[in-house]
Amino acid sequence: MPFVTVIEIDSEIVKIVHAHRDSKGLSIKKILACSIAGLPPEACASTIAQLISKNGIKVDKLIGVMSRRDLTLRILRFPSTDKVELQQMVSLDAVKQIPFPAEEIFFDHRVMEINKEGYSQVILSIAHKNAVNKILEILSRSGLKPDTLTLTTEGLYLWARTALTQQIETKNTLSIMNIDRNNVEIEIISGQRILLSRISSFGAISLSAETPEHDRYKQRLLLETKRSIDVYNKELKGKLPIEKMIITGSIEIAGSIADMFKDELGLDVSVVETTTAYPLADKAFSQEGLPEGVSVSSSLGAVFALDAHSLNMLPPELKMRQQLIRKGKRITTLIILGVCLFFMLSAIAINKFYQKRTLLNNIKSSVGKIAPVTEELESKFKKIQMIKSHVKVTKRPLTFLYELHRVIPENVLLNYLSFDKRGRIILQGTTPAMSNVFNFVNRLEKSKKFKNVETRYVSKRRLKDRETVDFQIICEYQ
Repeated sequence: MPFVTVIEIDSEIVKIVHAHRDSKGLSIKKILACSIAGLPPEACASTIAQLISKNGIKVDKLIGVMSRRDLTLRILRFPSTDKVELQQMVSLDAVKQIPFPAEEIFFDHRVMEINKEGYSQVILSIAHKNAVNKILEILSRSGLKPDTLTLTTEGLYLWARTALTQQIETKNTLSIMNIDRNNVEIEIISGQRILLSRISSFGAISLSAETPEHDRYKQRLLLETKRSIDVYNKELKGKLPIEKMIITGSIEIAGSIADMFKDELGLDVSVVETTTAYPLADKAFSQEGLPEGVSVSSSLGAVFALDAHSLNMLPPELKMRQQLIRKGKRITTLIILGVCLFFMLSAIAINKFYQKRTLLNNIKSSVGKIAPVTEELESKFKKIQMIKSHVKVTKRPLTFLYELHRVIPENVLLNYLSFDKRGRIILQGTTPAMSNVFNFVNRLEKSKKFKNVETRYVSKRRLKDRETVDFQIICEYQ
C-alpha cells in the first residue's frame, strides 16, 4: 500500500493525514485540519474534496476514523477461543450494552488476548447506524470509499505503539491522555491490550488560559481522570497498576496540567509531542497550520489501522463486498500466475523432450536385457514384504492398544485417534477436569513406549449444566 489516507470526522473538525509507505518506511506527506461546525453533509463533503484536490492528495487506501464520542466501547471476556463461537457471543452481548434494537446498530470486536484457561478478552465497539451512515454519506459525496472505518480509540493506541515503542514492548501499563480541541480521550493500555477508554465533553478550548473558567475545567478533567483510574483499579483489583501517564495532543495545554496531575495522581507524567516518531515530509503542514487546540495523534496512529486489523465499523454488507473483491483479486492473480507457470513448464518440457528421447530408447534397451533377473528379485521381495507386513499387523497394534489402555486414566474419554503424515499419534478427548489432562500427559511421558508428548490445546466449555474440558495430545509410539 504505497499511499494511505486517513480522514477523521467528528461534529466540528475534519482531519486528514496523507502518508506514503514502502519498504523504506513511513513518510507523512500531509497533515490537514479544517472546521466543519454547523455544516450540512454536502458542505462537509465539499470541504473534504477541496482539501484533497488543493493539496494534490492521491487516495489509494482510505481509512475513515469515527470519534470515540459517537460509540460505546466495552472490554469483555468470553469463555471461548473459537472465532465462530466468539462472533455469536459478541452478537448476543452487543444488544445488551445499549438501548437500541439490533437492527439499528453496527458493531465489531477485536480479540486482544487469549489466556491459558481458554478465555478471550475482546474490545467491543457499538454505534448507532445513523452515526456510521452520516460519515459514509460525507465520504461518498466526496467521491471516496473507505477501506475501513475505525475509531479514535484504536488510532490513539496505534499512535502509542509507534511513539512509545519501548514501553509497549515491555508491556508497561500506561495511561494515555490525548487533548483535542473539543474533547480529551483517556486510555489505559498494557502491551497489546486496551484496558479502559473514556472521553470528555470538553477539550483544549475549554482548558485554554483564554477561557475564563479554564481552572474549573482543569479541576473537572482531574476529577474525571481520578474516577477513570479508580474504576480501572477496581475492575482489575490492582493487578496491573499504572506505571506512567503520557499526555499528548495540545502541547500548550498538556504542559499547563502536567505538574498538577503528577502531584495529584502520584504518577510519573510526561508530555509527548504528537508527531514524535513520525517522519514528516517537507511542507507536511499547510501554511495555515492546524486550528487551535487540534490534535492529530489518533489520525497519525490510524495510518496503521489496516495492518493492525483494528476495529472496523463499516456495515456488514460493505465488509462482505470488500472481502469478495479481495478474494476476486487473489483468484485473478493466482490464475495469471498459474497460466504463466503452465507456459514456462511447457516450454521447458518441450525443450527437454528431444534431448531425452534418445536416452529413453537406450534405457528401454537396457531394461529388456535385465528384465528376467528383475522379475525374479521382485517376486522374492514381495514375499518378504508379505511376511513383514503380517508380523507387523499381528503384533504392533496390539502392543500399542495395550499400552494406551494401561496409561489412560479412568475419567478421560477418547473420542478421536489418528496418525498424521509424520507418523505421530493424535489423541483427542474430553474429561470433567483439567487436572485429568495433565495426569494423562504425565502417564504418557512416564511410559517407555511413548515419547515427545505434546499438548496441543486444552479448553473449557459448558455442556448443559456442567463444565467439560476438551484436549488434544500429540505423541510418538516406539
